[in-house]
Amino acid sequence: KTTTPDPAIPAAPPISQVKAVDGINGVYQLDITINTDAKKPISYVQLIDFLGRLEQNRRTAQITNLTITPNPMDRGSLTFSLQLTIYIKP
Repeated sequence: KTTTPDPAIPAAPPISQVKAVDGINGVYQLDITINTDAKKPISYVQLIDFLGRLEQNRRTAQITNLTITPNPMDRGSLTFSLQLTIYIKP
C-alpha cells in the first residue's frame, strides 16, 4: 500500500542556501556579499549609517570582510564590498 502526503500539511522546503552551524542545533548561517554600484558611489556618512542599521538589526550578523574603495574623482565618495554571515533560527 502506498501512502500519499496529507494535502493539508505542506512539505518543508529544502534548505539550500543556508548551512547548519556546527555545535548549535537548529541554527543556520547564510553568507551574503553586498557590492555597491561603481557608477553610483556613496558618501562615508551613508556607509556609516548602513553599518549602524546593520548593527541594530534583530538578526545576528557578523561582517567577515569589508573593502572600501575611495572614488578617485571625488575623495568624499566611495564604493564598498561587504561580506557578512547572518545567523538564522527558523
